[in-house]
Amino acid sequence: MSIRTALLAAAAATCLVAGAAHADPVCLGDLNGDGQVDFLDLSILLGNWGPCASRLCVGDLNHDGIVNEADRDILLALWGPCPCPASCRCVGDINLDGVVNVDDLLILIGDYGPCASRVCPSDLDCDGDVDDDDLLMLVDNWGKCPCPADVNGDGTRNFLDLNMILAAWGSCPGCPEDLNCDGEVDDADLDLLLAYWGDCP
Repeated sequence: MSIRTALLAAAAATCLVAGAAHADPVCLGDLNGDGQVDFLDLSILLGNWGPCASRLCVGDLNHDGIVNEADRDILLALWGPCPCPASCRCVGDINLDGVVNVDDLLILIGDYGPCASRVCPSDLDCDGDVDDDDLLMLVDNWGKCPCPADVNGDGTRNFLDLNMILAAWGSCPGCPEDLNCDGEVDDADLDLLLAYWGDCP
C-alpha cells in the first residue's frame, strides 16, 4: 500500500476527507484544528488534491486555486505544534490595541477556565486554560507595548514597515510582518499598520 493510500484511508476513517466539517485552524497547515500540523492534516490535503471546486478550498494553503505539491511543501515546512498565540505580539495585549490594560484584563477574566476553542488568545502561557498564571503574565506586562506594528524596530511605523509587509505578503507563519499572528501577511496586518501609523509613543 502506498503512503498516499494509507493517509487517505486514515482520513476516511476519521471523517476528514474533502467536504467534511473541519474545526477552525489554530495555525497555517492545521487543517483539522487540533493545534498540530501532522499526518491527519497531510491526509486532508491529499484528499483534496487537484483543482479547487469552490472558493473555499481546504488544503489550498497558498490560495492559487489548486491543491498540489506547493501546498504539500508548505504543510511539511510547518510540521509540528502550532505556535502559541501570544508568541508573536506584546504578551497580554489580547485585543491587539497596543496597550495591556483593563480591556485585556476583562477579556481574560471572561475567558477564565479551560479554553473553549482551539484559538484561545487569553491563554498567555499556552497551557490550555486561562488561569492565575495568565493573569500574572498580563499584570507583569501592564501598560504600553514597546511599539506595535513597528516591523523593523526603528521607532516609527512608516513606509519602510509598509514595504516589508508588502514584500512578505502571503503565507508567513511566525514572521514579524504577520502583525496579528494568523500565519498570513494580508489585509488584516496592513490595517493594523495603518491604525498605528506614525512615531512610537
